[in-house]
Amino acid sequence: AYLHVITRGARVAVPHAVGTGGAGGAGEADADADADADAAAAGAGSMSAARRRELRERDEQRRYDAMVADVAWGAAKQGAGASSAQEGSVGSYRAALAFGTNLLVVLGTFAAFGGMAAPHVLPRAFPRQAAQAAGAALGIAVGLLVETVLFVIRDQRETRERDQRGRRERAGKEKAE
Repeated sequence: AYLHVITRGARVAVPHAVGTGGAGGAGEADADADADADAAAAGAGSMSAARRRELRERDEQRRYDAMVADVAWGAAKQGAGASSAQEGSVGSYRAALAFGTNLLVVLGTFAAFGGMAAPHVLPRAFPRQAAQAAGAALGIAVGLLVETVLFVIRDQRETRERDQRGRRERAGKEKAE
């Protein structure tokens, strides 16, 4: 792989390899890549080794961020300073509590409505208590179906908004660089 560096209007391809070095230090592949990059960039003029290293690190970070973007969507927030783990735990707790309360209220409402309406809809051959139980069960099933559809719609909307926010942040970072 090559890291393309533009210096004084000339584009220079600097050999670049991501090593799999041991713990705690750069591997031989990284050291060789650095040596090759230094040798290749010697003709690049006055670009310092620190600048080349900074460009390599940026390139590696950009590739890594692109690779894990769909897995760790909160990584961009972690880099922004605030701890997303702490923010997410409080927010997700509140969201879960609100969702659970909403689910209980909806299921209770549908069960009560189904229990009251069923004896009037079903034929008189059914005993009243059996009709109420069947109506309540049907109301709970309909309530769960409605809540599931609403949950999927809400989750898709949040995922889409989160992805758009991530793309805007990445585009802003690329413009800044």
